[in-house]
Amino acid sequence: MRYKHLTYKAGGRFMLSCNKFAPMKFVLRLLLCLFVLNQSNLVYSQVKQFTTITFLNPSDFYSEMLFYPSREIIDVREYALYCKSRIPGALSADTPEKVKNLSDTLDRDIPFFVYSENGDESTEACLILLGKGFKNVFELKDGIRGWERQGFKVDNKKISKRRKKRI
Repeated sequence: MRYKHLTYKAGGRFMLSCNKFAPMKFVLRLLLCLFVLNQSNLVYSQVKQFTTITFLNPSDFYSEMLFYPSREIIDVREYALYCKSRIPGALSADTPEKVKNLSDTLDRDIPFFVYSENGDESTEACLILLGKGFKNVFELKDGIRGWERQGFKVDNKKISKRRKKRI
């Protein structure tokens, strides 16, 4: 039994062909198209993953910080709280304007780790970074309080005027 199959030819012509394998070719083409679409969605989801805020619990936050040796850690709490305790190596950017200024001076390809007191205030800073084109933005879910509850190290050294790490 032969099947009639309408095919498109170069030059904008359609041609009617009789081929008993036409349904099989159609199925194979359909499977190929579905495979290509699936692969493109996987690539899109991988790209999208790096253009969103990744919320991490303290242990995952710490692990990701170790994974990226060149990184920036941003403390968005009030400067007085930053002076009392902070994650080692963190920079202070306690207002949205300071986060914007900081984002103008740093490499957009490095990851940014952002935290606040309890995890509520840091989302705005993360959104500013994403808006400026940063791709790897991580936010500490429970803030520095959760960080300390989990037993991770904090820098409690008093900051003098000479040693300021303020943006």
